[in-house]
Amino acid sequence: MVRKSLFLGLTGTLVVVLAYLVFQGRRQEKREQRIRRPVEIVKDSKPTLTRILAPQDLEITEAKTELADGATKTARHHLVIRNNGVSTYHSVLIRFSYLGAGDRTLESKTWEATQLLQPGQARSMDEIVVPDLPAATLKTKIGILAADLEPPPPRQR
Repeated sequence: MVRKSLFLGLTGTLVVVLAYLVFQGRRQEKREQRIRRPVEIVKDSKPTLTRILAPQDLEITEAKTELADGATKTARHHLVIRNNGVSTYHSVLIRFSYLGAGDRTLESKTWEATQLLQPGQARSMDEIVVPDLPAATLKTKIGILAADLEPPPPRQR
């Protein structure tokens, strides 16, 4: 008889505990449904610059170089760069390679043209002076190293 009452008591306690847990879970679910979910905020970020290495759209249409002799040579450059593409460029990096005998590169320098280059536009770069070149410099090789794409205008909403 003692075993039977002990068994019924433990079973009753188990049923009460399970019922309590079920009701607590339902209450908690109702509370969570009443609480609003946070609103997702989406912000537009500013577009970042894109650098194009050796852009095919940009072309040096005219390049003149004057080398002045001395203990170290000084170079004066006159360039005309044309944009044959559909994108706008700025911050064009131009590489000047100074060559000696046997077309061996003695020194390379870069120069940045900060002007905007619209599609179809040509820009003249006058009086680019590069001092302190090796005395053995015989000729110059000029190329476009890189350019930054101008980001498109912001979209209207």
